[in-house]
Amino acid sequence: MIIYWSMIAVIAIFAILGQLEYKVKGIRNQYGMPYASFSILIPILYIVFWTGIRNRFVDTAAYIATYKSIPTGNLETIKLYMASIEEDYGFYLLTALFKNYISTNYHWWLFTIALISGLCLYRVIRRHAEHPHFALYLFMTTCTFSWLMNGIRQFIVICILFAFSDWMLDKKKRKWYFVLILVVSTIHMSALYALPFIIVVSISRAWDKKMLMFIASILFVMLFSEKIMPGLINSFADDYATTYATNEGSSWIRTLVAIVPVGLTFIKRKEIQKFNNPYMEMCVNMSIVSACIYGLASVSDGILVGRMPMFFQVYNLILLPWVLSKCYKGSTRKFLIAACVVCYLLFFIYQTHFVGGYYYSSDITGFIP
Repeated sequence: MIIYWSMIAVIAIFAILGQLEYKVKGIRNQYGMPYASFSILIPILYIVFWTGIRNRFVDTAAYIATYKSIPTGNLETIKLYMASIEEDYGFYLLTALFKNYISTNYHWWLFTIALISGLCLYRVIRRHAEHPHFALYLFMTTCTFSWLMNGIRQFIVICILFAFSDWMLDKKKRKWYFVLILVVSTIHMSALYALPFIIVVSISRAWDKKMLMFIASILFVMLFSEKIMPGLINSFADDYATTYATNEGSSWIRTLVAIVPVGLTFIKRKEIQKFNNPYMEMCVNMSIVSACIYGLASVSDGILVGRMPMFFQVYNLILLPWVLSKCYKGSTRKFLIAACVVCYLLFFIYQTHFVGGYYYSSDITGFIP
């Protein structure tokens, strides 16, 4: 646990240093944020370092076993190995190439995956976050960071799509974003599930009638999830159907956490539309979808359904600091920021200490419960 607390501490230290630098020098970068780029990048790299050198954490052992089982040799060896793969060909092909031509040490492989995910997060936070260190704080206290160590195939897909999400708002680049979805779906098939959601939220204004109809359709799916979702999952892969039937989806507490940004944006929905900020309106829509799918996951079973909201939840890292900064003023803003800092920290403590499973293990530290 001390490793995860140290990640929060590093974020806090660089947030304080960034504020002090701004007060002394009055420096602002091109995006209007009073922080130097390195003060955002260093905490991300610190998190990436510890997640990259781990040797255990939930499904990490399975990934390591898979990596060790990949044969080494030449292109013919890789070709024979790929013939045995039945799905997610892109991930296993890249992994086989990495092992054969870069390193047979699985630590470098895990570190590279974490680094790519981390740099994708950095790109979005650097470009769009009103308060980058608050965004990083949310990344830790919502326990989103754990996806760097568990479900890493899906999370690297999520991070890549998140990194280039501004393409959705550019008519010239939008088609390339759809191509990107198809490409990363070879790493994790769940990217295809996100495609229809992404299409709707990218063309709708926050809280407009199209979005409300979309929410209604999600609620409909929630009501009939037992009949509808297994069919959708079976259309992709048998192992997804198995995990859906045998694992829990999500908790009602996580659903409540997901509702917080939605509630704050609903109260200020008219002001948000006045800003005419397409990216933030997209973030609002993503947040709404996230909350709805978490609601679905809390009344159904299946790890796949429980993981689907993450495609949309990551946008809360950008949305929540922006809404609090732009739409709330004076003592109300201060109170809400303080409440978020305290409540999200309590959620972090609840998840890591009471829900359990947030141990840490590496060759350097050994096992830390």
